[in-house]
Amino acid sequence: MTKTWRRLIGASAIALMAAADASAQDLGVGARRAEWGGFPTGVFIFARHTPEDPPDFTNYAFGTSFAWNLNTYVGLEAEAGFGVGWTRAYNVRGVLVRQPMPDSAAYSGSVVISPIGNHRVIVPYVVGGMGALSLLPRDGTETVGVTSRETMLTGNVGGGLKWYSPHEWGVRLDYRLLLIDHHDEALPLFGESGAQVGHRLYAGLFFGF
Repeated sequence: MTKTWRRLIGASAIALMAAADASAQDLGVGARRAEWGGFPTGVFIFARHTPEDPPDFTNYAFGTSFAWNLNTYVGLEAEAGFGVGWTRAYNVRGVLVRQPMPDSAAYSGSVVISPIGNHRVIVPYVVGGMGALSLLPRDGTETVGVTSRETMLTGNVGGGLKWYSPHEWGVRLDYRLLLIDHHDEALPLFGESGAQVGHRLYAGLFFGF
């Protein structure tokens, strides 16, 4: 395990212990203890960063989440999402073709911080955590080296905005920067070995109870 990942795991453990300590505080007025979210629309974007990297590719994404609010400022969230691979122009041995890209599945556990509290109508938040990303083969993805399920460790940081209605539901926008610790089997898509970044944007609804 690299030094970067040891630091990330250590920082995540410290954040979780701090969150557990904060759980003794009461939730503020109007806050829901638990929230279930559904995201019917979103994107995973895996972007190139140098001319030598493979071309970027995008998945249409949807997912779900469950959050437990420890108090008005700190919560824990588990999330699962799925990405549907699009086709894109891709250079295969010097020939430009319409290349199918793999599907994807992502899982994460995160700490959610609401700096101004979640006891109001509009709530900004920041989030960070760890999880995994799997690339899933489709017909034609053997051309880009994806012939079986490939799962990679990920870290994520990001933030978003929630709008609470008076009726225990709300609307949410969420962005994550994904740090993907990919391995050799994913090199045709992610370029040089080591960490690669991706982006995930969700929009959807959540329900409090």
